[in-house]
Amino acid sequence: LALTAVTLLPPMAGAARLVPLLFPTVAVVTACVLYARHPAHYVGFTWWIWFLAPAVRRIADYHTGWTPVSPIMVAPYLVTAVAALTLVRRGSVVATSHLVIFALPVTGILYAYVIGAGTVGAAPATFGLLTWIVPIIFGLHLAITWKSYPLWREVTESTFIFGAALLGIYGIIQYVVVPPWDAFWMQNADMSSIGWPLPYQVRVFGTLNAPGVYAMVLMAGLLLVLSRSRLSLHLATLPGWLGLLLSQVRSAWLGYALGLVLILCRLRLAQTLRLLGVAALVVGLLVPFVRVDAIAQTALPRLMSLTDVGSDHSFRVRLQLYRDFFHSAAGDNIAGSGIGSTNLATKLSNNGKLGDTGVIDSGIIEVLYVFGWVGSLLYLGGVALALLAVRSAAATRADPFVAAAGAIAVGCFVQIVFFNPFGGTVGMLFWSFVGLALAGQRYRAKAARMAA
Repeated sequence: LALTAVTLLPPMAGAARLVPLLFPTVAVVTACVLYARHPAHYVGFTWWIWFLAPAVRRIADYHTGWTPVSPIMVAPYLVTAVAALTLVRRGSVVATSHLVIFALPVTGILYAYVIGAGTVGAAPATFGLLTWIVPIIFGLHLAITWKSYPLWREVTESTFIFGAALLGIYGIIQYVVVPPWDAFWMQNADMSSIGWPLPYQVRVFGTLNAPGVYAMVLMAGLLLVLSRSRLSLHLATLPGWLGLLLSQVRSAWLGYALGLVLILCRLRLAQTLRLLGVAALVVGLLVPFVRVDAIAQTALPRLMSLTDVGSDHSFRVRLQLYRDFFHSAAGDNIAGSGIGSTNLATKLSNNGKLGDTGVIDSGIIEVLYVFGWVGSLLYLGGVALALLAVRSAAATRADPFVAAAGAIAVGCFVQIVFFNPFGGTVGMLFWSFVGLALAGQRYRAKAARMAA
C-alpha cells in the first residue's frame, strides 16, 4: 500500500518529481520487511517490481519530463540484491555443495568489473555489475533455501501465470490505444525498432521497456502454466498469448517452441494427452482474435517469415554483425572491455545517451567483448555447468514444475544468438529458474530419503 501510494499520489498532487526518489526507497524497505517476515511474498514482490518498474518510470517521466537516467530503474536491482543476505547468512553452503557451479560466472564477473572500472569508470562499471551479478544472487538465494521449495514453486507459478494475464491485457490495450506515457517514452527513447507511437503501429512492450524483454516474460509464464492441469489457469493466460504475438519477437516464439518440446518429453503420457487437449482448446479460442485484421496483418507475416529465414532482413543484418564485430570482440580484445562498456551502463559515461556499444544484437559477441577470453571461459563455463545441472534436475517425470523451470532456462539461453540473456530481466529469468530447478531436485531427493 505504501509503495502504491508513493507511485500514484505524487503525480495526482502535482509532485511527480518525488516519485523517482520515493519509489526505490519504499520498494527496498518493503523488500527488507518481506524478506525477514514473509520470504515467499518477497520472491513474488521482487518479480512484480521487475515487471512494473519500467511502467512506473514512464508514468513519472510523462508528468515531469524526459529523464535519460532514472533512479526508478535501479529499484529492481536493489530489491533483488536484498537476497544477498542469504549468502551472508549461509554462504558457506555454496562451497560445500553442487552450487559451487555459480562460483565460475561470479569470478568472471568480478574479473570484468575490475577491467571495466579501469576503462569506463566506477559508476558505469558498478551499474553494469548490478545487471550481471544480481540475477545470480537471486538464483543462489532460491537454490540455497531449497527447504522452502514448495513455497517458491507456489508463489512463482501464481506470479507468472497472473503476470502473463495482466501483462497480456496491458499489451493489448497498448496496441489498440497506446497510453500517453508509453507514446511519450517511445518519442524520446530513440528505439526505431519498436514501431510508431500510434494505434496498431507499435510492437507491444507492455509494462516492460522493450518488446524482447516483454516477450521473454510472457514466454516464461506461458511455459510455466503447462505444469498445471487446471483449465481455468490456461484460459487466464489467453491475453498473454495475444501479447506474445503482438510483440513480434520471433526469438521468443522459437524459445517457447523449444521449451514446449522439452516439457512434453518430461511428462507422463496421461499428462501429455491432457495438456494437448487443453492446448487445442486454447488455440481454438485464439483463432477468432488472430483473424482480426489489426492482429493478422501484424503478427502473421512475422510468423510466416520463420519459414524463409534466408531472405529475412534482420537475419542478414545479424550475420553481417557477426562478420564485422567478431574480430574486434574476440581477436583484438583478449582482456575484454569490461563491465559497463555495453547496454544501459553506457549512458553513465556518455551524457545520458547510449554509447556505440549500447545495443549489441548478439549475446555471444557481447560476452566476448565484455569479458575477453579469460572472463568468457569462466562465465560461459559456469553457464554450461548450470545447464547440465538443470538437465539432470529435470530428468525426472515426478515434478512438472522442475521440467518447466528447465525449459524456461533453456528457452532463455538460446536467445544468446540474438541478445544477451544473462543480465537484467532476462538474466533474472535464466538464473532464477536454474536456482528453482536445483532447489526442486534437492527437495525431491531429501523427500525420497525420508520416505525410504
